[in-house]
Amino acid sequence: DTFDFLGFTHYCGKSKAGKFRVKRITSKKKMRSKVVKIKQWLRKSLTKPIVQLIKELNVKLQGHYNYYGITDNTPGIKKYAYIVRRALFRHINRRRQGKPCDFLKFEKLISKYPLATPRIRVSIY
Repeated sequence: DTFDFLGFTHYCGKSKAGKFRVKRITSKKKMRSKVVKIKQWLRKSLTKPIVQLIKELNVKLQGHYNYYGITDNTPGIKKYAYIVRRALFRHINRRRQGKPCDFLKFEKLISKYPLATPRIRVSIY
């Protein structure tokens, strides 16, 4: 049995010791809406310098990780980080009409201006 509450899908599971525990993952509905919002924000930020864009994106990512970074939700925040990273890559390619940015250049850019890393912030057990 599962139910959605406060942006999480709560479901029954077992702890590593084999005892019953309620586990939480990011709700699919919330994940979709957050991805749509970040893509809309990227589209609005098309003319911002890349350094400023990544700084603002890191603030948004950090807020997401702070809220959704709870025990058992590692796959949810890593999936969100992957989707945002891919959206940023596409956004940068959209900016550069003449010569698109290949993945190696993108990796170099990200190593110079890193994105916030997804981490579990709150252990609820």
